[in-house]
Formats: sequence, structure tokens, C-alpha cells
Amino acid sequence: MISGGYLAPGYEITVVIADGLTTCVYDILGEFSDDTRLEDYGLDLCEMGSYTFSD
Repeated sequence: MISGGYLAPGYEITVVIADGLTTCVYDILGEFSDDTRLEDYGLDLCEMGSYTFSD
């Protein structure tokens, strides 16, 4: 797991989950510079195709 990264507001990054598993359902956690957190559980990323955090 990679942690401690920083992405400035207005920038974007693509994260590819290529773990070799056939699992589609994931939990996502976003931690922001103002100490707020966004937790989303049971997301079927295969069905969704993408997931976006925005400021």
C-alpha cells in the first residue's frame, strides 16, 4: 500500500487497481488536507468503470 502521497487541488491522477484478482467490490478511503475523510464501502468498480473525488 502506498500512503502519504499528496495531490494539489485542481490536479488529477488515475489509479489502476490491477491486483490480479477477479474481485470487483472495493472500499475506498480519501483523506484530505483539512483532515476530513471520505469513506465509501462496497463499490463495484467493474460495474461503475470509474470513481471520482473532487474538491
